[in-house]
Amino acid sequence: MIARRPIPEVAPGGRLTLPEYGQETLPTGLRLIAAERRTTLFEVRLRVPFIGAPGAQAVILAETVLAGTTSRGQGDPHRDLHEIGGHLQASVDADNLIVRGSALAEHAERLLEILADALACPAFPAGPVDVARGRIARAMRVSSNQPGLIVHDELNRRLYPGHPYGAAMPKAAQVLAVDRADLVHLHRQLVCPSGATLVMIGGVPPDTALRSARGIMARWDRKSAGLAVPPTPSFVAGALGLVHRPGAVQSSVRLAMAGVGLLDPRFAALQLANLVLGGYFSARLVDNLRERNGFSYTPGSTLVHRRLVTTVVVSFDVSTAVTAAALEETYRELETLATKRIDGWELERARRYVLGRQRLAMTSTTATADLLAELAGHGADLDWFAEHGDQLNDAGPAEVHQVAEYFLAPSRTAGVVLGDAEKVHNGRIALATSGDERMRRVLKSVD
Repeated sequence: MIARRPIPEVAPGGRLTLPEYGQETLPTGLRLIAAERRTTLFEVRLRVPFIGAPGAQAVILAETVLAGTTSRGQGDPHRDLHEIGGHLQASVDADNLIVRGSALAEHAERLLEILADALACPAFPAGPVDVARGRIARAMRVSSNQPGLIVHDELNRRLYPGHPYGAAMPKAAQVLAVDRADLVHLHRQLVCPSGATLVMIGGVPPDTALRSARGIMARWDRKSAGLAVPPTPSFVAGALGLVHRPGAVQSSVRLAMAGVGLLDPRFAALQLANLVLGGYFSARLVDNLRERNGFSYTPGSTLVHRRLVTTVVVSFDVSTAVTAAALEETYRELETLATKRIDGWELERARRYVLGRQRLAMTSTTATADLLAELAGHGADLDWFAEHGDQLNDAGPAEVHQVAEYFLAPSRTAGVVLGDAEKVHNGRIALATSGDERMRRVLKSVD
């Protein structure tokens, strides 16, 4: 248990002052959100649903969708962006194709025009596609041997069997097999305005930004063929899986538990419980695994949000020799959290931390744009942000304990240990995954 430390006196923060914003949905299905800040910049964030997109094709599409358009030619979008002091950059994650960008506020319409052209008629020029394909393939060859990626893929495979969330990162050979025809087909199939969200924020009044986007983004008008995405598998708790990595001097540990998303009334309490467990530097896992036992340098836990599911993931890397001991301590912390109410001072410290982080998220145009886009991806807006602050303030020890007992008990975990099975414990690790009685679980080697 963490030793009690005095909390410095801090004046109450009060309610957040939110920027003025407006929103609407175009006939194409594109949702527009515009907010104003006193700044010389104009930030944009676009999220296009991309669940189920083939991994290798999706990564290359993100790298090359801004490389040129059939109306401008190769490289012209970047020259146009430089002329207005702007930039656009695309990426993909498990849920979305994401475009981030900015320009001087006086060039807001020009930025939107460049973005609309890239979305409506990308050229996928051969040169940039070849360069991106080679670079990504080389990166995949390097990352394929990284413990963090291996354990990440294995955990997702176990949590989401038969679902796109469970797909492994693409291999170099898959990347090299992608051609321009694949990119054109994927773009026609999924890069569509229906279900997408465009966030705009900066030195442009919301009404003006919405009016500009309404006219400019209308040129991006394509019906989505869509992909059939199976239902997300229900979370199934169970014994840890041991993935054998011969000669590994460290074990990479990932434990997962079911969670709830932003719109669930229990979310604020779960967020506080996760902070107490391992969500910041004053958390219990940090105190135990790092400060007291020296097992791991960066242990922690985080809420992993996807469009369709939220999980709580505990992660740490430890020396092979102390793998079992570190796991034992982790399960002990989970049991304590699930069976004993959090002391008021510890809960208050976590509450102040998250409320402070909430305020920091609103201190810059860039951070606010990211926040708006993230909220929109989960069906929320800035009003949710203020309401969530009230929920954090209202969540007491009883509510947080109830959520911890339901979601974070040791018996509700599933996970993976990546390490040398022979050195860890002759291929088997006995673990205490306590409930009311301390059950013994065994880590079994898997191929």
